[in-house]
Amino acid sequence: MGLNGATFDHAAIGVADLSLAHAWVEAAGGVMSLASTRPGFRAEQWLFRNGMCLELLAPHCPEENDFMERFVARNGSGPHHLTFMVEDAVEAVTRLEEAGFPILGSHLDDPAWREAFMHPRDACGTVVQIAETDSPVDRSSAPRATSEFVAVTLEVADLARANLLYVDLLGGLPSEGPDGIVLSWPNTGSIRLRQSWDTARSGHIDSLVFRGTELTERFAEPLGVNALEEGRRRSL
Repeated sequence: MGLNGATFDHAAIGVADLSLAHAWVEAAGGVMSLASTRPGFRAEQWLFRNGMCLELLAPHCPEENDFMERFVARNGSGPHHLTFMVEDAVEAVTRLEEAGFPILGSHLDDPAWREAFMHPRDACGTVVQIAETDSPVDRSSAPRATSEFVAVTLEVADLARANLLYVDLLGGLPSEGPDGIVLSWPNTGSIRLRQSWDTARSGHIDSLVFRGTELTERFAEPLGVNALEEGRRRSL
């Protein structure tokens, strides 16, 4: 049985230049719904027509917390994490660890925002954030975006482990796609699981998939990741 209320909330991208990334996402049809500054980083959340959210993270005041500065220095711009909201983060941590998914770090004392993180090696190629809030954001009142953020393509070395995490625990509804398994949640985007033959790592986020926008380049340089237009992937 999956974690209560688990849903795919957003994908987060670490960026070296927030202004360039901002311009790219805006041109792709997203609408900024939230901007904030936290110790060590600035964040922008961009909403798309299908309810999916893309978060941009950029270094800020690294003397307070240097995790984003270290990420960008090591990797450049690129995918940082996937976030799943749950009804009970404390229970989720227990269930995940019992199922063989160790928690890298957690902050569970503040009911306004409880969170826990899994390392990419344990979560099939990406940091996974599990979060709970007592004040969920109402995205229904946000201005309507002109395009959809359809999916994140996650290439994984161990499909069985990925299914245990993203289907059995995090509640993705699986179906067969043209090049892998598509995991869906209501009113948001999906994750496309694809077998990776790169045995040197547990997996990686290969691409972001959009619909209803024209993308002129396969690689979105300000985001450091492939960005594909649904239905035109082979032409880019």
